[in-house]
Amino acid sequence: ADKGLSIPAQQDACLKYAELKQWQVDPEKDIFTDAGESARSANRPALQEMLSRCKKDKEVNAIIVHKLDRLARNVGDHAAIKTILRKYDIQLNSVVEPVDGSPTGELLENIMASVAEFYSANLGQEVRKGMTQAFKTGRWPTYAPLGYLNKKETNGDGTITKTIVIDPARGPMIQRIFRLFATNKYTKDAMADELKIMRFRTKHNKYLTPSNVTYMLKNKFYMGYMQWGGQELMGTHEPLVSPELFYRIQDVLALRSKNTTRNHRYLFSLRGILLCAKCGRRFVAETHKQGRFSYYRRSSKSRYGLSCTQVMVPDKIIQEQVLELFKHMKLPDDILTLAKLQMQKMEENRTHGVTSERKRLRERITKM
Repeated sequence: ADKGLSIPAQQDACLKYAELKQWQVDPEKDIFTDAGESARSANRPALQEMLSRCKKDKEVNAIIVHKLDRLARNVGDHAAIKTILRKYDIQLNSVVEPVDGSPTGELLENIMASVAEFYSANLGQEVRKGMTQAFKTGRWPTYAPLGYLNKKETNGDGTITKTIVIDPARGPMIQRIFRLFATNKYTKDAMADELKIMRFRTKHNKYLTPSNVTYMLKNKFYMGYMQWGGQELMGTHEPLVSPELFYRIQDVLALRSKNTTRNHRYLFSLRGILLCAKCGRRFVAETHKQGRFSYYRRSSKSRYGLSCTQVMVPDKIIQEQVLELFKHMKLPDDILTLAKLQMQKMEENRTHGVTSERKRLRERITKM
């Protein structure tokens, strides 16, 4: 809605316009309102419903909007909507702008559509600029994460101060989630289930999913840091967890990730590289009802026109045969040395990165 003009007021103005034109309007079915939806997008439910009505109802011969920018705020969407209306011989009317089907009216309409697009783009740019400036001063510029609340205070001079404060209802629970996960006794799925049992919900009354839990545990906001537009700064909000606890959580998550990857490779380590000695086709892994893994030949008479007598082989037998082959294999000394050096370098890089980050955080905390 226009600033200072509510949606009911705009509807009333449109109805009076129709009455002046002596057009029949049924307030129950002829008014379409996208409350809370931005005109920047044409994919608005009420707008799409109105256009669908225009295509089907031959009695519709005019559309009334309070202002053209209520219909669309970019030239492309405006032109697309006008094309549909022209196709079905429907006239577009504006309450506050003198547009009509004349060449002058068309020119004015196109100019107003361009102005609306410029206004929308410029407003978006100014909003992003303001949010970036707020971030640089240490204030989180958008909705507070779970466990925090956005707070506004009106000063004596009428200005408004925006801050982020701990949610007294959910903040303590967030701290508990971090402490519990740091014990390495919970998976993200188990934690999500535990929170559901505790009836812990978000501000939108929804339960946390395992992916929500992971995102929260990786969010540096909870230890006092903000990340925005590729930058990272210490925020002015109160941390819910210490850097030590946060990085202990990251170690647990990294360990879980490694274990998951290693188990997956173990179960299907020969997938795609094991060939049948009889027909030359690849084996693929298959899980049986008993939970055992077996390899079976991919080729079949029905699919490839080949006949192979090789039966399915249990995974255990295949592994034993491969291990027996490995016993008779040996890497050249230079390759083995290079592999050891590479593994040592990777480990040094990993530990150096974690140590440097922790040192940097401690130095910042000391200076506070």
